Amino acid sequence: MILGLDIGSTSSKGVLLNDSGQIVRQAEVRCMGNQAEAVREVASRILPTDKNGDIIVGLTGCGRHVLDWPEGVIQFNAILSLAGGVARTNPESRSVIEIGGHASRWLLLSEERLRDAEPEIQDFAMNERCAAGSGAFIEQQASRLKMSIEEFSEVAAFAQRGSTVAGRCSVFAKTDMIHLQQKGTPVGEIAYGLFLALARNFVASILRGRSCEIPVFLTGGAVRNQGLVRAFEEVLGIGTEHLRAAANPSFTSAVGAAVNASCAGEPISLNRFENAILDMKTEEAETTTILPPFQSGLSPCCGCRSCEVRSEQRWARSFQEKRRAFSQFCRGSIDTSRGCGPAASFLHDGVSALLGCLF
Repeated sequence: MILGLDIGSTSSKGVLLNDSGQIVRQAEVRCMGNQAEAVREVASRILPTDKNGDIIVGLTGCGRHVLDWPEGVIQFNAILSLAGGVARTNPESRSVIEIGGHASRWLLLSEERLRDAEPEIQDFAMNERCAAGSGAFIEQQASRLKMSIEEFSEVAAFAQRGSTVAGRCSVFAKTDMIHLQQKGTPVGEIAYGLFLALARNFVASILRGRSCEIPVFLTGGAVRNQGLVRAFEEVLGIGTEHLRAAANPSFTSAVGAAVNASCAGEPISLNRFENAILDMKTEEAETTTILPPFQSGLSPCCGCRSCEVRSEQRWARSFQEKRRAFSQFCRGSIDTSRGCGPAASFLHDGVSALLGCLF
């Protein structure tokens, strides 16, 4: 049996695969600030009743860092887990859009690959510091209107049009929504306007002019909102034949962690794993991960670690234990005397030019 766990910012997800790679059980539990308790609840729902066997465990998600895992659990970067899950559930996809609780990601996968094979990641991007374009942003605004997220999604899906709402900041969005309510704008139009704002913000702040190749695969817990799926269809200008929403959008990364673990992991005692999670406690996460410099397929890296990208975004380990750097700032040639990437080079050239004019 293979267990895949995705410990996210708002909920913990788990899937149990059999030896053929088919999903046997799956469960999702809200974290509510206690990831350890959420993991125990997920495990109690999906782990086999027979504790005498072995299990392979794959782990992903931003919340995995706050827990102390037993030896033998294989941890995977969120990017690789997402790619592995898409390769298993929707292998024809070229572009992947994930809208999670606090994270939004985009992947561009290679066109030629076999089902269940490791996909080649040609490019990727994700939100940096703000969660304005994520699922938590939607929940916050739905609660303002005294609506459940299901009601909010339904009225948005059937709205005639979308109102103009700011999507870059939840504070500005709240201001726009209050103004629209004061004018008597229908709630459905406000809700759909918010989803349109989220989709436009994703295109502007994450894609940043890059092409979203078809077919496009939508995943992440927020994709359960049909209003959001409709908004991406409108903003990207593609129809339902080229934009596919995941059947179980919350579990894509958990499936990817399980698939990755089946290729790289070793079985551990199920009884030992269950005892370990019973004693598990939520701890304060470490903020940095120091790794040696290496050469990346996407861009060379000098190892300075001065990019404006957290280690979770910059470093990944493949199934064959080859390290890769995924950096959306370090592109082009690297001059270590100037720092890392074109941003540092641009700053260096600008300061040099300014000093030349002054002196």
